[in-house]
Amino acid sequence: MNAKWKKTVRQDEVLDCYAPRGPRIIALVFLAPFAVFFGYHLVASLTEYIRTANPNEWLRAMPGLLVVLALFLSFGIPSWWLLLGRTRLIFDRGNGRILQVFDFRIYHRTRAYRVDDVILVDSMISRSGNKASSPGSEIYAVKVHFREGKPITVAHEERAGDAREVAARITVLLPEHVVGPPGSRQ
Repeated sequence: MNAKWKKTVRQDEVLDCYAPRGPRIIALVFLAPFAVFFGYHLVASLTEYIRTANPNEWLRAMPGLLVVLALFLSFGIPSWWLLLGRTRLIFDRGNGRILQVFDFRIYHRTRAYRVDDVILVDSMISRSGNKASSPGSEIYAVKVHFREGKPITVAHEERAGDAREVAARITVLLPEHVVGPPGSRQ
């Protein structure tokens, strides 16, 4: 199971969601070499210019340095997210909110949703894009649907049973009007 449940000091339920390791590693194999390549050239050029360049050379080199910086960031930020990023769902019962926290380890972004706006929690198959993929290559996404707005994906599981278990536990934490997987309200 990729999702882990915890309780906070205030007795709020926290769902730590990690993307499946296989797709993350495949994406890292393609992105990380480019980030390392452009990062190396950025650091090497900056150290050389800091030591020896005069202001006129800095001015002429600035467009190239900015391009290399942009290329490094375009590959480095997704690599950082794939390597260390995670999503956390906090069920704040005292305030009647669900907080979705995107944790980049050095930067956190939080979105708040009202618990009363949730209408459905479901688990569904999201394929990896290849129709001829093997039967074991499906990823089961657990989604929370709201009255207004787009649904949010709160967990990805490699097995259907794990996805149904996560969806059932989320449904139990929400108000009675929320529909979940069969057998989630007992």
